Amino acid sequence: MSGTRRGGQRAVRAGAEWEHALDELHALYAGRGRALVLRCPPPVRVVRTSRGPQIVHTAAGPADYVGLIRGERATPIGVALEAKATSQARWPLRDLREHQAVHLDAWERMGGVGAVLLLHRPSLTRWVLPWHAPPCAPEHSLQAVWSSRRGATRGGASLGLDDLARIGARFDGSGWIAPLVDLTAHGVPR
Repeated sequence: MSGTRRGGQRAVRAGAEWEHALDELHALYAGRGRALVLRCPPPVRVVRTSRGPQIVHTAAGPADYVGLIRGERATPIGVALEAKATSQARWPLRDLREHQAVHLDAWERMGGVGAVLLLHRPSLTRWVLPWHAPPCAPEHSLQAVWSSRRGATRGGASLGLDDLARIGARFDGSGWIAPLVDLTAHGVPR
């Protein structure tokens, strides 16, 4: 097995572990009446092959999670979340695919809040990165950074800890809801 393939399998495992941790956090939120957040797998179809049944993705999937959270206002906030994990010092923006960015944009056009929940393994930190920032600071959004850096040279299209702190917030075991509400116009801006 090639090193590239092994690395890809490790990344998939790391992503699955992060999603499992988020599933547990979301179950805790639901139990406390704080949020209802559901995982949304990509659409699949089972096909028969000479090697037996195979699962095939039939289209690009929606955001990893969608749900409703209770923020500072009476009306629940609709959220679309992408779960990402990195073992690199800088998170490569290529890990956020075009179709995922399109879904986050569409979600926000409909009045919801989009975000990336990032596990940064080298620093053992967890981050919530809003897709759009409050109107007072549009340059401090993941969407603005993602859009501007897509054509960047090698190494330029990634975010280090300083970048993550500029556009998002760290969160601990108490979760990502309070920091996300704080970072967006749905709560009290920082």
